[in-house]
Amino acid sequence: MKKNIIFLILFAGIGFLIYMSVFKKDSGVIDTSHYQKTIDSLNLAITKSDLKIDSLSKSVESRNAKIAAYGIELAGLKNKLNKEKKAHEKDINRINAMSSSELSSSFADEFKWFNLLRTLHGNKKRIDP
Repeated sequence: MKKNIIFLILFAGIGFLIYMSVFKKDSGVIDTSHYQKTIDSLNLAITKSDLKIDSLSKSVESRNAKIAAYGIELAGLKNKLNKEKKAHEKDINRINAMSSSELSSSFADEFKWFNLLRTLHGNKKRIDP
């Protein structure tokens, strides 16, 4: 019986040593190299994303500046258009107020000036009204 108890204690001790060697706990230090690689790759992705955001922000600013410049140019063209429209309305009103004989003499005078200018610029061909 004593032999069985010693054999049982010895067997339990050997079993405990095998268990501890196979399933032994580390010294409490966790291997963080895998996590560090993940963190590094995420930081790289964030940096690339930030660069894209900066690039897009500069592009948006550039386009907004162009839009503002085009808006100013468009306002200038609108003012010019309004002036031209008023001038044409005055001409149309003046022509509408003319009689037929005044209208034909006015066109004849314009053709005379036109032929004179063509002659001065070297084009000898004359256009008759």
